[in-house]
Amino acid sequence: MATTHSITPGTAFAWNRVKAGDMVFLKSGDHGDLIINNVGDHTALVNVMPEAGAQISLNRLVINTCTNLVFNGKGKTTIRTKGAVSADVPLASILGGQGNVLQWCYIQSAASRAGWQPAQWLKARDGVLVTGDDCKVSNNTLLNVRTGITLRGWGSDAMSNSIDGFCVDGIRMLADYTTASDNIIMHSFTGNPSNHNDAIQLWSAAAANPADGILNGVIIQRNRIYNRSRDPGGMRDMQGIGCFDGVIRRALIRDNLVQTDHYHGITLGVAEYCTISGNTVIGSDPSSVRQPWIMIATTKTTRQSWKNTVSNNKAMDFKLTGSYTATGNQDLEPTQVASLGYSEMPGSMSAVA
Repeated sequence: MATTHSITPGTAFAWNRVKAGDMVFLKSGDHGDLIINNVGDHTALVNVMPEAGAQISLNRLVINTCTNLVFNGKGKTTIRTKGAVSADVPLASILGGQGNVLQWCYIQSAASRAGWQPAQWLKARDGVLVTGDDCKVSNNTLLNVRTGITLRGWGSDAMSNSIDGFCVDGIRMLADYTTASDNIIMHSFTGNPSNHNDAIQLWSAAAANPADGILNGVIIQRNRIYNRSRDPGGMRDMQGIGCFDGVIRRALIRDNLVQTDHYHGITLGVAEYCTISGNTVIGSDPSSVRQPWIMIATTKTTRQSWKNTVSNNKAMDFKLTGSYTATGNQDLEPTQVASLGYSEMPGSMSAVA
């Protein structure tokens, strides 16, 4: 028999009482660090959400070694930094377990980045860390974070999230068969001046040395990526979609819009059996000498890229090596970008850009 539970801010709650199929409602207020351990199994979902009319704030959410737990913020939950918290502590974590979901939350180091300098960006926290398998992070709004979403769990997905303001990477895909789809990623800022910020960066975290890793079966589709480094407020140039370390194998990268003023629009260092199709990779600054390309290369290793397919893309340039098939691609000039009908990305979701 499923049971309904409720949690009042500032009171202890015994999560070991929660069984598969139960509902857990959060009452209005600040719940501080919400840490959920060892809840759920494969028989039914456990749903955790605000009760009707409630507004929830958290300093940290940890879903630890759970199974089929769905945390639904319902657009009424804000996970934000309160007080002195190490930048190494993610705002939300799904650690181990399987089949867990984090959705419809506002996740932010701060609501506003007005006046932030590199020192403030280096104190920003990571948004969401996922190490569990087959987990989903969806429909969240992330503001002013270090890295937005990191997928380290096999088969985990980041879907329909908005990431506005980051100083390292928007999304990191570090495990096999992960998916990033329908996300908006925009506005890269300077933290560590030596870092190369990426909207989506890929490598295999399973390898001790990323250069030796092989990342399999990832899907990157229908994402919208925007950055222009000459905009005010400490903006930094941003690479689009890139795998620069190790081998990427059987990846599908399709129907993405990458609009940036960095050379690397979509770049795969060493690729095997990958498909890049239907993407639009265009410059965000027609006056810039750096216009983004689609590249398949041989970098940091003598291993050759081979048996890749590049089709029906529009880009400012194509730099393809190894064994590949290329059909239906269009090489654009900066003067042609406006005619494509893509307006700039929407304004910042931060309180002050």
